[in-house]
Amino acid sequence: FLPEFTLKTNSESNGENENRQYSFDTSATIKIDSLTSIYFSPSFSKTESFNFSNSKSATLRNDLLLNENDAYTSTDSENNSFNPNIYVNRRFKKKGRSVYANLNSTISEAKRDQVNRSRTVFYQSTDPNDIRNQLAKTKNQINSYRFSAGYTEPISDSANVSLSLNYENKSDSNLRDVSDFDENTGRYSIFNLGLSNLMNQKIDEISPELSFEINKTKLNIWANAALELSDMKINSVFNNQHYDLQRDFALPRYSMNLQYQFSQNKRLSVYNSAQYTIPTAAQLTPYVDFVNPLLAYQ
Repeated sequence: FLPEFTLKTNSESNGENENRQYSFDTSATIKIDSLTSIYFSPSFSKTESFNFSNSKSATLRNDLLLNENDAYTSTDSENNSFNPNIYVNRRFKKKGRSVYANLNSTISEAKRDQVNRSRTVFYQSTDPNDIRNQLAKTKNQINSYRFSAGYTEPISDSANVSLSLNYENKSDSNLRDVSDFDENTGRYSIFNLGLSNLMNQKIDEISPELSFEINKTKLNIWANAALELSDMKINSVFNNQHYDLQRDFALPRYSMNLQYQFSQNKRLSVYNSAQYTIPTAAQLTPYVDFVNPLLAYQ
């Protein structure tokens, strides 16, 4: 089938970007005895950036002007992240038998101030022209705490089985405050309700996992299977509308790897895996985001 119309877009843009990054990380291993060790590795990073851009675009439908867009944006942003990690491992006198525990966290905050001056003109529709002079302040905070513990038991000289339990508590907060420019005061002081929003998400996930491993001269097999049980809670505000959602998920995950060595130069490898992820908070919340004047997100 031939298309009913053709679209053509002409665009040009220019801009500059400046970044500064600072980071620190260290690690230490403490030997409690010949069979027990503790590994500790904290890290911290900080990123500051500034950029601006000028852009122009024009879209034609069947060689007739459909819309035009001129835009200037400038962005100041700062990202901070702290990631402590501690790992404890205990081996036993029986070869291959061990137990471990691991605790790691992610504590991060990202802040951004963005000035947007844009003009969008529509020529072939009744939609009003979109003129913006706005300051958007966004903040994203993530707190994630993960704990896992596992036990490995050898069942022969070349095979072992492992059982582990993983738990994660994650909270994610996203805030966007948009203010329009007030010509009377010369400041960005008029709150834009339609483009401002708040979304808080909390996920508790527990995942039991079983692994099996065989290591022989010519044959190597490794396989694992897990069931991820998640409880998601969402609280959000869009255009002064409040949304409260709660969802439960039970998602399987598995992987398998097989390798067989026929000779020094011939080897057969087979790998298969499957993993499913829960939907994001934005996908579950029924709202329309008009932050882009040419494209609405739902």
